[in-house]
Amino acid sequence: KGGAIEEVQNSKPPDGGWGWMVVVGAHISIGFAYSTPKALSIFFKDIQADLGASSSEIAWLSSIMLAVMYAGGPVSSALVSRFGSRPIVITGGLISIVYLYFCIGIMGGCGLCLNLNASLTIISKYFLTKRPLANGLAMAGSPVFLCFLAPLSQYLLSNYGWRGSLLILAG
Repeated sequence: KGGAIEEVQNSKPPDGGWGWMVVVGAHISIGFAYSTPKALSIFFKDIQADLGASSSEIAWLSSIMLAVMYAGGPVSSALVSRFGSRPIVITGGLISIVYLYFCIGIMGGCGLCLNLNASLTIISKYFLTKRPLANGLAMAGSPVFLCFLAPLSQYLLSNYGWRGSLLILAG
């Protein structure tokens, strides 16, 4: 591993410096992790009409995504311990949408799970006394991103349909 990473892992957290950029990254990652399942509801009526699915069938999309995101925590934590936060967040971001249940529910949930746990874990490597503030700022990503992701999703839906919108959001 690189010298800077070893230094952070083998010493007391610096409570600042580069750690604030880590908090910004965690804010963004956590923002997507918590707001994506909620913002998906914007697409439900169009998906339902296009696929001829019932409301309960469409509701499974967010339910599966949230279940996988939270249930995958132990796996994500083990991967972060083994490989570090950075590659796990990147892997979570690369998981994209191909089929609705599998990709939005399972793959999307896994991607969000990897991002969420790695983002929360990395903060403790950079902060000790300021950890509550750093965690609070990172977790604020959820409501902040939901405020922007919902209108963005509505705009994309109006201009690109639900399929195009989900492809853009996956990117």
